[in-house]
Amino acid sequence: MVHWEQRRLPVIVVSEYDGHTLANDMHELVASDLCGLAHVVRLKSDGAWELTNRWGAEWSCYNGAIRLLWPMRGGRGDPRAHPLWTMDRLMSQTDDEAVARDRLRHAIVRRILDASTYVPNDPAFADFVKLHERQLADEARAAASGSPERSKEEYEDQIASQRAEIDRKDAEIRTLKENIDSLSMALRNMRPAREVGSDEQLVTYVTEPQSVAEAVATARCELAGRVEIAVETDADVANLNSEAGPPEKILRYLRTLGELAEQLAEGPLGQSVPIWLRKRGVDCSGESETSKNSGAGKRFRNRKVNGREVDCEFHAKPSEVTSPDRCARIYFATSPTKPHVLVGYIGRHVD
Repeated sequence: MVHWEQRRLPVIVVSEYDGHTLANDMHELVASDLCGLAHVVRLKSDGAWELTNRWGAEWSCYNGAIRLLWPMRGGRGDPRAHPLWTMDRLMSQTDDEAVARDRLRHAIVRRILDASTYVPNDPAFADFVKLHERQLADEARAAASGSPERSKEEYEDQIASQRAEIDRKDAEIRTLKENIDSLSMALRNMRPAREVGSDEQLVTYVTEPQSVAEAVATARCELAGRVEIAVETDADVANLNSEAGPPEKILRYLRTLGELAEQLAEGPLGQSVPIWLRKRGVDCSGESETSKNSGAGKRFRNRKVNGREVDCEFHAKPSEVTSPDRCARIYFATSPTKPHVLVGYIGRHVD
């Protein structure tokens, strides 16, 4: 990737998930849309890990996410100035990848076309012009008055003084310009409230988990006291592809189970658990009689949660129609006492 100081165009990083970009052609269409206005990079999984290792997790782009890296100097060091759209957020409002792709394409194209009309004014060159004009005027006055030429030392002192003043102004200009760049970009990216839902609500400014194990560890920390996740699930998670879900979706599902626990603490839901969760974007089902009686069904339904036998009557389905090592399931039960949600299994879906 081109170094910050050398880059003049935005970079759009389109990462892969399961070997594909969003709708399998996001990178190609955006590159065509913005030919000459931006660089478009297709990032494979190993490249995504290398990006994280070199720049840190806050600069990551992985599991099908798309990131827009601006060249503006004012925001170069702040990852929040460079929007990240995760696959889970992009697909949270539609089941059709082509719809999510086109929606994001139009948002990114609009941003970059807006920014391409912004040309900052650099006053440094004008200072040199004024200095040259002042020198010519001094020479003309000296010739007209017939006064002797100044000594070499006087000229050297004047030049040194003027150079110091120019250096001071240059430093001030750089600081002001960086501030102007950041503010100008922020203003150009602002949208009326009625348009926010189509773009800005899908932008992520926090670090998302890069693996299922990281998602589970984050959930354990955040949801302590509300959701109990069995330590026994760690062995199940190890059998999943680290990118299954993807991980940010698994974390979102677990966080929603935390919301379920909070609601259960207040009183009855007034509807079934699967319906309550589906209204909040979590695909969930109860166990069918066939599954309850099957060997596989009993294996996932009867689980231990930190040594205690639990009957997991519900399962959430973060991913479907994919390879077995990426098809994740979350089996859980509700409890009348705290913690109100008990998670007994996070792992592969096995028929």
